[in-house]
Amino acid sequence: MNNKHQLVILGAGYGCSEALALIKDLNTLRHEYELIAILDDNEKLHNTYVDGVLVEGSLSQWDKYPEGVKFVFAIGNFKNRLMRYDLLDKLSIPFERFHTLIHPNATIYNNVDIGKGCIIHAGCVVHPQSKIGNHVVISACSVVGVKNFIGDNALIAASVITATDIKIGTNSFIGTGAIIAPETELGPGSMVAVGSVVFRDVLPGYCVIGNPAKVYNKDEVPRKIIEHWESKKLGIVD
Repeated sequence: MNNKHQLVILGAGYGCSEALALIKDLNTLRHEYELIAILDDNEKLHNTYVDGVLVEGSLSQWDKYPEGVKFVFAIGNFKNRLMRYDLLDKLSIPFERFHTLIHPNATIYNNVDIGKGCIIHAGCVVHPQSKIGNHVVISACSVVGVKNFIGDNALIAASVITATDIKIGTNSFIGTGAIIAPETELGPGSMVAVGSVVFRDVLPGYCVIGNPAKVYNKDEVPRKIIEHWESKKLGIVD
């Protein structure tokens, strides 16, 4: 009898390779995962392999897998951070079908709430009283401070440090090595550039860079993402 968790990875890019490496490390300890396939909408990748796992077809084919198979959402970077919301909405995969991956070398303190479909990589530290939404990715060696609130679909790159009482909006992105000062809110769809130090709130869709961080660009954030973030903060949506 096969008691392993069967997984399908959504997306065949860099996020997929990182997720596969994390799963390999988990299997080294407990041998609990079986990788079934990868799905990606780039037809040129179909019937090719990523680290030995076959790219079987498009994302829309997720429903051909039986209920016992779980999904890992490995799509997302600073360029496509906003489209993750629409993509998940379009696919309409039930929340319970998503699996959260936490590297064995990550430190998750007590009284931390982690949503569905998250990926937390090696060396990360998540301090108490923090709440992490659904489909959040926290890359290697990042530190999430006490009482942080991270919205759905947020992407946190490697070696980021967030201080105490930070709010990180839905579909936002924090670049490698950035530091977020205490009691700061990053609005939904915002982006913090590599190595930046943020001392003030960042409005929805604004991109900031430098130390201290200053606005250098703005992306239009769909109203539904902003409304989702406001509802999330009020506890109206899970």
